[in-house]
Formats: sequence, C-alpha cells, structure tokens
Amino acid sequence: MRMLQAGGAYIAAYLLAAWLSDGTGAVVWVRGLGPLLPALGAVAMIVWRRHDWQGAQSVFWTTIAAGLAIWSVGHMGFVRANLTSGVLPNWLDWHTTFSLVGGGAAPLLAFLARPHRGRRPHAVPAITLDIASLAVLFLFVYAYFVLAPNLGAAPGTADQPLQIVIVIQRILVLGVLGGAAWVARSTAYGRIFAGLLIALSVGFVFRTALSVQVLRDALPVATLPQAVLDLAWIIPYFGWLWAAHEAPASSAMTEPAVLEEAPWWPSAMAVALVPAVGYGVRIMAPLGEPVDGFRDLLTAFSTVIGVVLLSARLASQRGEVRRADARARLLAAAVEQTDSLVMVVRADGGIEHANAAMLDALGHDRTSIAARGFVETTNNPFEGLGSVIESQVRRYGIWRGTFNRRRRDGTTFPVAATVVPLLSVTGEVTHFVGVERDITEDLRMRDELVRAERLSAVGELVAGVAHEINNPLQAIVGCAEILSEAVKDPELQRDVAMIRTEAGRAREIVRSLLSFVHRRPTERVLTDLNEIIREAVSLRGYHLRQKGVQLEGTCQDDLPRALTNPDEIRQLVLNLVLNAEHAVAKAPPPYRISLSSGVTGSGVTGSSGRSVYVQVADSGPGVPEHLRHRIFEPFFTTKEVGEGT
Repeated sequence: MRMLQAGGAYIAAYLLAAWLSDGTGAVVWVRGLGPLLPALGAVAMIVWRRHDWQGAQSVFWTTIAAGLAIWSVGHMGFVRANLTSGVLPNWLDWHTTFSLVGGGAAPLLAFLARPHRGRRPHAVPAITLDIASLAVLFLFVYAYFVLAPNLGAAPGTADQPLQIVIVIQRILVLGVLGGAAWVARSTAYGRIFAGLLIALSVGFVFRTALSVQVLRDALPVATLPQAVLDLAWIIPYFGWLWAAHEAPASSAMTEPAVLEEAPWWPSAMAVALVPAVGYGVRIMAPLGEPVDGFRDLLTAFSTVIGVVLLSARLASQRGEVRRADARARLLAAAVEQTDSLVMVVRADGGIEHANAAMLDALGHDRTSIAARGFVETTNNPFEGLGSVIESQVRRYGIWRGTFNRRRRDGTTFPVAATVVPLLSVTGEVTHFVGVERDITEDLRMRDELVRAERLSAVGELVAGVAHEINNPLQAIVGCAEILSEAVKDPELQRDVAMIRTEAGRAREIVRSLLSFVHRRPTERVLTDLNEIIREAVSLRGYHLRQKGVQLEGTCQDDLPRALTNPDEIRQLVLNLVLNAEHAVAKAPPPYRISLSSGVTGSGVTGSSGRSVYVQVADSGPGVPEHLRHRIFEPFFTTKEVGEGT
C-alpha cells in the first residue's frame, strides 16, 4: 500500500513540476528524469533483493533489471540528443534500439523463466539459452523490418514500421503477462502478475495514444499534455518497482516434487523463424539493393547464431536428462535398499509403487500389489482412514500416525507411518508417499517394560511386607523355643515342634522373597545352584500344592559352584517354574514339575571340561514342533499376555 501511495504522489509531483517548468529550460530535465527515476528505482530494488531469489526466479528478475537498465541508457541518450540539438532526435538512432530492447523485449524474454513455478535451478542453463535465442530473433525482426528499410532516414522523422513493431511488442507483453497471471493465480506470484497487468495495461493506453500522435505527426506542443503521455513509462515502471518489492523470496515458496523440464521449442522456433521470415519476405517483397543484400546478410548471420544457441540448448538438455536419470536411479536404489517400508499411492487410492521391504512385509509381489488399493492393504477399526490421511496431508502437508497393515495371508501388523504429498509442477497433489516402520517389536518391548516396572513395584512392596512379617516370625520362633524347654507334655511338645517347623518354613519363604527382590551388583560370583533350587521349591512349593501340582527338587551332592550372577539365575529358574505351571495346566493329571542339578562332561567350561546345569522339566504338552526353532528369539512366546514370560 505504501508503494502505491508513493507512486501516486510521484505522478502528481511530476505533473506539477512539468506544468511549473513549462516554457523554461528545465522542462527537458523534468521530462527526462520523470520516467527515468522509477526505472532506476526498480533496478535498485532488484539489486537490493538479489539474494532473495535463486534459480529460475533469479534469472527472471535479473533479466527484468537488465532490461530496465538498458532502457534507462537509451532514455538518457534520447534526452541528451534532445538537449544538444534542441529538436526531436531521429527515432532510428541507437537509443531507440536500447529503449525497445529494454522496455519491451526484456519482459517478454524474462517470462520464459516462469518464476511462479519455483526456483528450478536445474533449468537455469536451458532458460538462459532460450532467452538468448529469442533475443536474437527480436533483434533480427527489429533490424530487418525497421532499420534496413530506413537506412539514411532524415532526423526527426517517424517511421511507420517502427510504430507497428512497438504496438505489436506491447500487445505481446500484455498477452504474455495476462496468461502468466491466469496460470499463476493459485501461487504466490499470482498477485504480483495481476498487479503488473494493471500497471502495464494503463501504460499501454498512454503508449497507444502516443503512437497515434507520432504517426499523425501531431505531438502536443504544450508541456503538460506531453508530460501526461509520459505516464506511458512512469506507471509501468512503478509497477515493476512495486513487483520487485512485493515478490516472494525463493525460500518462501514450495518447490514441486516433480522436476519440470524447460521446453526446448522457444530456441527451435527462433531458429526456424529467422530464415523463414528473412528469405520469405525477401522473395515476396524485394526492396532492391543495397537493402536486400543487407537483409540477406542479416538473415544468414542471425540463422548461424540461432543454430549455435539451439545446439548448445540441446546439449544442455541432454546433459540435464543424463543427470536427472542418474539421480532417479540413485534415489530408486536408495528406496529399494532401505529397511523402511515405502509405498507411493496415487491420488485415486491406487498403489503406484512399493519398495522391496514393503512387498516382503505384506507378502505381495509387484504384480499383485499393483492390483490393490491402499485401503485393501490396511486393517483398521474404522473406515475412511485413507480419506482422513488425504485431507490431513492436503491441509498440513504431512500426516503422522499409526495403523494396522494387512498381509496377503490376512494377518496384520502395526506400523508407524509418515505420509507426505508429491506435487506436480502446477502445485497439485498427484501422489502420496508413505514411509512406514513395523512397530510390532516396539509395542512388545513397551509391554515388557511396563510389566517389568510393575514387577519392580511389586518387588518393593514384597520387600516391605517381608520385613514386616519377619519381625513377628522371629518372636514366634523365640517363643516356641522357650515353650519347648518349659513344656513337658509330649502332645504339647509335638504342637510346639510344629510351630517351630512352620515358623521356620515361613522364615525361609521370607528369606527367599527378599533374596529375589533385592537388587545386587551384576558381577559374577561363585554360586551354589542347589541353593537356588531349594529357594525356588520353598518359594513356589506351597502355592503349587494348593493347585494340585507336585514340585520336586533334586540336588546333586558335591555340585561344583558356578561362576554366574545368582540374581539372574534365580529369576530365570522362577520364570521357568512359572512357565511350567502354565504348561501342565494344559495337560491331563498328574501335574508334575521337577527341578534338578547336575554335572555334564560335554561342556567346555573349566579346566576339566565339565559344566554344571539346572534342569526344569514338567508334564505339560511341550512346545509345538513348528515353533521350536524360534524359542531363542528375543521376546518370542506362545502365551497370551499375562500368562508368563
């Protein structure tokens, strides 16, 4: 808004200065600086913001800045000639060429960069060569139709072909800008192009009026009407100044996922049109020598330059195709080799691609997966998962979450997924890319951690309870010993002996509980495995007898001590007893669990080559044959949650 206000104030100040300077020598300076300052301001703004744009967007704004700078040089030459001669300079002098190239051709050429489609750094060489090819075509047309027929024209004359070229050029600029504004309407450049279209359309009205006056040789004599016609330059150049100030930085724009290849037809069209126009017009409308000779030379020279540029353009495109192909192969290999599950889904829900890890996880091959949709490979409690993911991705650009995948055999597994969109060159979502990870083991480890934390809490509780029970037990044992000495009745003696025995058994249970829950250092020490067996029988024997399960412990005499961690072995034995308890419940009675220790000569431990072992056996059905090869896998179990470890 401030830029528009500044433009309005500048125009008012310019018209006032032109009116006040009417009839004085300062009027030439006023009219010379009036259109020049907005153009130089736009150049300065582009130079100041040059680091904000990269790739094709940098090419666009650099071309605009170069064009405005060239126009400024031409305009200063026009003003200088007017000041020195005091009359209107020749329209065919060098400054006219500069003004035409900078003011009209440069915007046409700049729009080949199509800045609304992102940075596209890979396309910069091709865009640059296309701009050079069309610049050759424009210079050829100007020299062929304007300069050549008017060689030696008198100063101060206005040439009709020149004005026709100017009008055609303006129409082309408006047409290209209008098309760009329509195509880019949904991008950050849509507003910029629309504002430029308004500014240049207003300038087109004034320029058309100026061209009509020139063709009629009826330019206004008064200064103010002439200054009003100067708005044909002031308003468009203020439009470029505003656009350079408001244009988004490259970093603020979303890049399309699909790399766009710059079209090669601009360079080919330039090469084809030069000889077609040059020799065609030469044959159909000859002007005689030396004009026709100059035209033939101009046509040949321009054709050679165009062919060279086209060759460079095609070579650049072939190199870019090779580099893009190499990048595509590298990315494809990376996607195929990764352990992550990758799936590319079309906008209609069909599966476009799945990498090897995804195919292996789902049990599909490429043929069978291509015939299925995203929903068919999921298993979720509610419908519409695909729609939920799609809407979130379109709204926020990413979706993260978990859901269940369905294998080809009907089994399921949970995955954690990240889904992002693939955008076309126009910014539309064409595909969705999901990168997933099987979290089955993560969930199992989480459950194990929760269970371990619960066991830790229970252990602390048991330790506290055991200490509280141990104190009255000590009193009971002490009182029983005193009674055994004081009581002489044999029947009472048996009762006291029973009290001492059961209290001692309770004390052993408490001691076993304390030794189980107390955490000790993990270093290995010489451990009596028979003692661990006795502790396990003491700790679980009564409970199992209540359930009709016979727990037996058989310890080998003179069993060598083993260098191990006693707490870990104690927990291992208790876990095996618990597993055995669940196993025997699935078999017919009698229910029997036995613990035994022994020495084997098949081991490699110790100098004698012998090993000690603890064996836990039960009368249960055993592990099914087809699952026995998995019993040493981490976290593998045949039990339901809560039934054992």
